[in-house]
Amino acid sequence: RRVRAELLRWGVDAEDSAGEPLSASPIGTLARLAIAYAASKIEVADLAALLTHPLLRLGLSREDVARRAALLEIGLLRSASAAGCLAERIVGEPSALIAAARDEADSTFAHPAKKRISAEEWASLEDLLSRLGAQFAPLLNLRGKLTLYRWVAAHRDTVEAIAGAEGDGLESEDREALDDLFDELMQNAPDRMTFDVESYGLFFAAVAREIILRGAMRAHPRLKILGLLEARLIDADVMLLGGLDETVWPPQARADAFLNRPMRAALGLTPPERKLGQTAHDFAQAMGKGKVILSRARKRDGAPVVASRFLQRMAALGDEKWKACRERGDFYLRLARAIDRPPPVPALNERPLPRPP
Repeated sequence: RRVRAELLRWGVDAEDSAGEPLSASPIGTLARLAIAYAASKIEVADLAALLTHPLLRLGLSREDVARRAALLEIGLLRSASAAGCLAERIVGEPSALIAAARDEADSTFAHPAKKRISAEEWASLEDLLSRLGAQFAPLLNLRGKLTLYRWVAAHRDTVEAIAGAEGDGLESEDREALDDLFDELMQNAPDRMTFDVESYGLFFAAVAREIILRGAMRAHPRLKILGLLEARLIDADVMLLGGLDETVWPPQARADAFLNRPMRAALGLTPPERKLGQTAHDFAQAMGKGKVILSRARKRDGAPVVASRFLQRMAALGDEKWKACRERGDFYLRLARAIDRPPPVPALNERPLPRPP
């Protein structure tokens, strides 16, 4: 995930063979935010997170939603009138909520940014709240414990109402996967399975996490992120081997709490070290490519890690040739560090000597 996110700085999307869960896709994230928004009865934090999602449309253009969202945060969300749950006020009477925020903006001690909001902009914020209340009504009107079918139907109607059209930046694969999930849940929903809004949100997130999307539609044709199994079957001009740390590559040999080594041997099961040998074989195969870059992390989760035993063996036997490899690798490290290095700030030659009148 970090490699893909870093490549997006240059507009490069690399296909990951492991895929991406539906819950982490753009439309899956919007569906989870919609449930969190309904479960909190429209708390300020959940409303702000929802409005910043790139697929939220509410029947408007994305640029219009982003502009109104910034105004809404200044004019309403950062005011005393937005304290507590906003569900009943947004669904029932958004004009009263905007009127209270306008009165607060006209007070003597209001922030200057609130005073600069024009009457037309206040009207656009009232329209935004009206759209939110109308399109979230299927979810917000449900109360108590209800069947799975009713929750899924209301959830589906809400997501279809607030999201953009399929050709409006919404990936068709994500849309189809979410539609298939809703169809499957509605067809197999037993009447005895009931949820409240919080438990349904947890249930939906857990189920969506198990659906893996693998069709990278806008992926780069020559860049791929592969696991060890897929990498055995491919030939590449440049092969980058990442994660060469102990317990990662090779993995840590784990002893079973119920079957020790003699018992595994008696049952004809493979020893725990077999996976270690398999990863050593994968490493040797990958090292046979034309150009290979070896990479490891100095820290994982804030803790130092030990270099892979494969690297340690090469360093022990390579001597001067290994040092030459390290020097060639330092070139790429310097490039990576130079990307985020700020330009040098010239030092002042003389000490400032202010002389006020």
